[in-house]
Amino acid sequence: MTISRLRGACLTLLLLFAGHAAAEELWIPGYTRAALDLNLALPVSGRVEALAVRDGDRVEAGAPLLNLDNRLETIEMERRRALWQSNAELNAAIARLPILTMQLRSARSIFSANASISREEVQAKELAVIAATSDIELRRAAKEVERLDYEAAREALERRTLRAPMAGRVVRILRYPGESVQANESILRLVDLDRLLFVGGVEERVAGRLRVGAPGFVMMETEQGEELLQGNVILIAPVTDPASGLAEVRVEIQNPDGRLRAGARARLRVPVP
Repeated sequence: MTISRLRGACLTLLLLFAGHAAAEELWIPGYTRAALDLNLALPVSGRVEALAVRDGDRVEAGAPLLNLDNRLETIEMERRRALWQSNAELNAAIARLPILTMQLRSARSIFSANASISREEVQAKELAVIAATSDIELRRAAKEVERLDYEAAREALERRTLRAPMAGRVVRILRYPGESVQANESILRLVDLDRLLFVGGVEERVAGRLRVGAPGFVMMETEQGEELLQGNVILIAPVTDPASGLAEVRVEIQNPDGRLRAGARARLRVPVP
C-alpha cells in the first residue's frame, strides 16, 4: 500500500470514529447563574445612615450591611429597658406583704384572746393582706408587659439594620448614606456564588434520560478555556414550555473558591443510550 493510500485510509477511519463519537454525545446549551440571587430590602422606611460593605465584598450570614438612622428607636429602646429593669415598686409591694400578714396574725390572736379589737378591724387586716397579694401579682404582670414592650422596641431598632440572610458576595448597592428608602424597596443585591446552577432546556424525549440526583456533566467556558465539571441534577421541570417545547433542567455545581463565574455559557452532556 502506498503512503498516499495509507494516509487516506487513516483519514477515513478518523472521520468514521469522529462521527461515531459525535453520535454518542448529546449536548444541551444553556448558561450558569448563582444558586441564590437576592435583592434585599428593609420592612421600614428611613434615611441611610451608614454602609458596612462595598461592591464586591464577601460577607457571612448575619453580617450587618447597612443601617438606617435609628436615634429615636435607640432612645425608645433604652427608655423601655429602664422601665423594665426598675423593680422598686414591686420590691416595695413584696416587702409590705409579710408585715401586713404579721399584723393580721396578731389581730386574730388578740381578737381570739379577749376581743379587745373589733371584728371589723380584723377584717380590715384581712382585706389589706388580700390587696397586698393582688398588688404584687399586678406589678409582676406589669413587669412582663414592660419586658414585652422592651422586646418590641429592640425589634423596632433591629429592623433598621440590613443583615445578610446568607453568606455571599455583594454585587450592587442601590442606596447610599443620605438617601431615603421606602419600606420593602430594594437596597442591596447579594448573591451566593459558592454554588452555581446550569440552566438549560431539553426536549421531552431527552428529559427522560436525566434523573434528579444523578450526576450531571457540564462543559463551561472559563478563563483557561472549556472545562468539564461534574454536578448534580436538581430539577427536571415536570411541565414543558408551550412556546419552545422544552423542559427546564438545572444542575448544581459546587464553586467554593469562586473560580467559576455566573452568567457564562455552558453545555450539559446528556447520556445517549
